[in-house]
Amino acid sequence: MDLAQQVEIVRARLVELVAVKNNFCDHEVIALSQELDVLLMLLQFHNEEAPPKKNKPKHG
Repeated sequence: MDLAQQVEIVRARLVELVAVKNNFCDHEVIALSQELDVLLMLLQFHNEEAPPKKNKPKHG
């Protein structure tokens, strides 16, 4: 699973948890939002470090 997929999964879990808890100060909500922050920073760092993809010439 790549970072983008992990971000989407954690984001969805966070949305569900907030809907259930209805409390942004809940310990689980805070922990999950921090996990999402870390994943987003990793994703941003990974995208900045990745070499640009080159388009392969099409043979036709």
